Amino acid sequence: MSSNENDTAPSGSDTDLGKLIAKVDDEHGEDGAAAMADQLRGKVEETEAEPEAPGDLED
Repeated sequence: MSSNENDTAPSGSDTDLGKLIAKVDDEHGEDGAAAMADQLRGKVEETEAEPEAPGDLED
């Protein structure tokens, strides 16, 4: 771990992030986060944005 001016123990969110990074590395190797995103994309229901009305646009 690198030295910082504020040397403190990792917080819960830092620990969780570290675990997530390790999991992605173990499961997806060289493809990393892109492969994880592709996998998650298949699990999430697609949504559509509402079309913009002409009055929504400003010049």
